[in-house]
This record gives sequence, C-alpha cells and structure tokens, in this order.
Amino acid sequence: MPDYNNDNDIQNTAELEIKRRVEDLPVEKVEEDTEDFDEFDYFDEFAAKSPEPHTWPVSTKKFYLSHKDKLYITVLLALIALFAVIAVTVSLVWHFHAPQGGVNNGTTAGDTTSAQTEDSAKGETLFPTIEFIPAGISDSADDIAVDSIKSTNAVFLDVTNMTVTASRLADERTYPASLTKVMTLIVAVENLRGSSALTDTITVSEEVFERMRKEGASGAGLEPGEQLSVESMLYALMLKSDGIAACELAKYVAGSEEAFVALMNGTAERLGLEDTHFVNPTGLHDNDHYSTCRDLANIMAYAMQNEFCKKIMTEDLYVASCTQANGNKFEYQFYHSLLVTQFDKLNKTLPNSAVVTAGKTGYTEESGYCLVTYAQADNGNGYVVVTTGASSYSDCISDYITVYEAYIP
Repeated sequence: MPDYNNDNDIQNTAELEIKRRVEDLPVEKVEEDTEDFDEFDYFDEFAAKSPEPHTWPVSTKKFYLSHKDKLYITVLLALIALFAVIAVTVSLVWHFHAPQGGVNNGTTAGDTTSAQTEDSAKGETLFPTIEFIPAGISDSADDIAVDSIKSTNAVFLDVTNMTVTASRLADERTYPASLTKVMTLIVAVENLRGSSALTDTITVSEEVFERMRKEGASGAGLEPGEQLSVESMLYALMLKSDGIAACELAKYVAGSEEAFVALMNGTAERLGLEDTHFVNPTGLHDNDHYSTCRDLANIMAYAMQNEFCKKIMTEDLYVASCTQANGNKFEYQFYHSLLVTQFDKLNKTLPNSAVVTAGKTGYTEESGYCLVTYAQADNGNGYVVVTTGASSYSDCISDYITVYEAYIP
C-alpha cells in the first residue's frame, strides 16, 4: 500500500485510479454506467485508508447521481412544491374569509383599512347581543292630536312595558336622517372583538373626507390623516353626529361600508323591525333608506339596554386624543349640544321628575327635522319619544316636550 504523505498525493492517486478504471471499461460500458458513478466513493475509500482526516479540494470533474438518488431528490422537490402550494392556498383563504374587525395589531381604518386586529378577530365580542322583543302598539294607545304637535309623525314608547301608548302615524315610512346613527352605534359596538378593540387606531381617509364634504354631512371637523381611537370615533359618531366617523367605523368593523350596511339590516331583522331598511351608515338621503317612528323607538330602546351604547349616548362631553397627519397631537372636545343646551331646560318641566338622558337629532331636506330621546323617571321607568317631519329645529324641540308632558304617567 502506498504511503500517503499529503493531500495532493491522495488526490493524485485517486484521480489516477478513477482514470485507470474508466479507461479499462469498454466504451459502451462507460456510457451505460456513468449515471451510477460517484467520484466521491473513491475519495471516501482513500480517506478511510489515510491515517489522518483530510479536507478534500473541490473536484472539477462531472458529478453523477444514481437513479435512486435522483428519485429521492425528485420526491423531495415534489413535497416541497406541494407544501408551498398548501401554504399559499391557506394564506389566500384566510385573507378572504378571516373574521372581520370589527376588521384589524396596530392597523388602521381609512387608507387601506383592515377590519380589526388579528388579536381582535380571534377574540370574543366585547358587548354581546341582547334578547329583544319589539314594542307593539297598545289597543288603548292614544292618537296624538294633529294640532298638538307640528311634526308629521310621532311615537311615545313606555320602555318598561315595551308598549307604544301614544302615536301619530307610527308605522308610516319616514326618512330617519341621522337617527340612523343609533343603529350604526349598535352594530359597531356589538361587533367589536378582542380586548384591544376600543384602543385600536382609525385613520381618516382622504376618500371618506371628500365624499362626506361633498354630501354636506355633519361632523366634528375631522381631517384626512388624523388618527383617533375606535372609542373616540364612537363618541364623535353620537355626540357630534359625525358622518366621517360613521363611515370609518363601518370599514373598521366590517371591511367596507356595504358589508356594514348588511349587518345593520341583519340587526334590524333580528330586532323584529318590519319596516326599516338601511343603505348607508350615515343617514344621508336615499329613497330606499327608510324606517318608521315605531321602529326607531325600538332601536333607541334596544341601544339603551346595551351598557356601553348607553354610556356613550348619555355623555355630555368627551375629550378625544388625536394625532394629525404631520405627527402633531391635540385633543378634540366632543360636546353633546342637545344634552347641554336643550335638555337642561326640558328636564325642569317633565312630570314624575323624569330626566332626559340621551338623544339624537337628524335632518335632511327630505326627512325634515327629526329627534329621538330617552327619559327616565324617578321611579326607574324609561320612555322614548320619536318625532319626524318637523319644519324647524325649534318645532322639533317643542314637540317632544309636548309629548313627554302629555304622556309620562
């Protein structure tokens, strides 16, 4: 056996041995066996005879794999491809069918809104739905005299007994205008998921801002690029009747306004509202966007059973932190002007020491001036008054004072 003194000797000897063996084969045999030929078998053979381990230089000769090795590699590559296809398919399915929201981990609504954080999407709803039986009209219900109020439609609902005890055209279709936002609040709150939902950030988009500006929607003065928490947007929705907040909350919760409106109509059906249909979350006019005074009273009664909706609707001031597009921070102060300016006067005149604690105004040219309010008497009984179709805000205020005074026991 030769004595291998260095790596070069071993390498040279291995190459000579390979060459000798290949040259001794017939030409046909070489072509037939090359696929089963592995140079590294020879290096391994000589390495085993070497007294010390060696690092082999990279061979410049052609490297051949056996049929079995090729089969193993082919199967391995096929499995890798299969797993890649499965991963892509799962990702696409999750993207299009994952629970929403109350689309969207620090993501925002507005520009490329997602609907709730990943954590939120997996969490339980913060404020679950409530069992509800809509109020019917009592057989002994009073008709509100035409000459007693100036609103075209009105309802007085005794919430404690869930009965309409006085009405005027209670089931006639009417345009709800911004009274719609009470349902928007309900649907948004009931679809919040995960512990971080209220603190998630929503960014005002340029598209929503321009659309609301062109349509003359009411609001708190939010600007494109401003970032507010979900909770702040909910207060802007109710205290300032903010159309931008309504649209951005819809996208946050459901991924799109259209999907959110579907949730609104689904909730109306669940609550047994037989003559209500929504087209948008703001209440801006559409001939196919309608309700009745009785349905609107039921919506208000239901909202006041939800503790978080009630908390928002009975607040007279909320301070909202905001980050502008340029990074500057400031605070919005959302006043509930109806509570602050009008209810204080009204509360001195109601029977049974009843106090109006919540309300929502509405107006479009087609709907006239609308109002829904909630009052609670000192005995704990609750009452809702809805009036629509008034020709002025002062008439609207005067009418619901008249109805409360006439029908609170």
